Amino acid sequence: MKNLLMLAAIVFLTGCANETPSSATAKPAKTKSKFVFTEHMIKGTDTAMLHLRGRVEEVLAQHWFLDDVANVSHDALVWENGDGTRLFPSLNLFPDSTVLENPRSEMQMGTWHRELTNKVNTIIVDYGNSKTRSYRIRELSLRNLTISWKEGKDSFWIKFRSDGLAHQNMMNDPYHPSNNKWRIKPLAKETREQVHQRVEDCVRFYALFYRDHIKRHKKVIEFLGLPEIFRWYNGGIGLPMKGGISESWVACFYNRAEAEQGYDILKRLIDNHDFDWPTGTPGWHYRTLSVLEQMHAKLSADTSTNL
Repeated sequence: MKNLLMLAAIVFLTGCANETPSSATAKPAKTKSKFVFTEHMIKGTDTAMLHLRGRVEEVLAQHWFLDDVANVSHDALVWENGDGTRLFPSLNLFPDSTVLENPRSEMQMGTWHRELTNKVNTIIVDYGNSKTRSYRIRELSLRNLTISWKEGKDSFWIKFRSDGLAHQNMMNDPYHPSNNKWRIKPLAKETREQVHQRVEDCVRFYALFYRDHIKRHKKVIEFLGLPEIFRWYNGGIGLPMKGGISESWVACFYNRAEAEQGYDILKRLIDNHDFDWPTGTPGWHYRTLSVLEQMHAKLSADTSTNL
């Protein structure tokens, strides 16, 4: 995904006749007031981040990501076919024993547990359909995890990093499996209502994605490897022209026709509604999160697909 982040005034794309991209843009503020971060989509008293500590399972249950391509045994773990598209291996473990692997590459979901045999710690991942994998823990600390595994006669290892943080409510984590089911291609055609729900869940995912970056105090947001449908601007959220829908978006639906239905829902949402862009925020991602929350609220309130 290229040129998604444009930290400048929003630029409107020009396209072919009778087809123009849609954008939800910020309106000039009349007055400036001190910004107060207020959440509208996430409710409850368990919205904070936790600094992890304690038992092995508690330390394991967090985001594990690769921050240096040199920390792998084989180039094929970070480059498709060893020299192609960039891959982003990661292991996202949760306290409810669910796992999401590689959300930016070949995403897989399953369950996990730890086994200790003869003083050897192993993470057992069950993907279903009799498919499992055993990751031997070579190193574990609050912010480091080195694992190794075998595939046939080949052995692999990778060294992950983490920030030692986890959501108090794991359901607020964008990488919890429950927040990524919309990305799994359905096995049969879906109704318009089901397509609508898939789009609604997509918007919720990206709202959680921005929220997660804010909660972790991350300054850079990386979209590579995620399904591509939005164009992100400083003061706007746009869509490509319909003919330019990415294959990563189509892959989330039964076929291209249903992917275009999903696109149409988002286009009507952006074209037919005004959104309140907050002012005085610490960064552009706060403004985008607020609008994504508003978009999700409208999708949740109107399931007719007409908006």
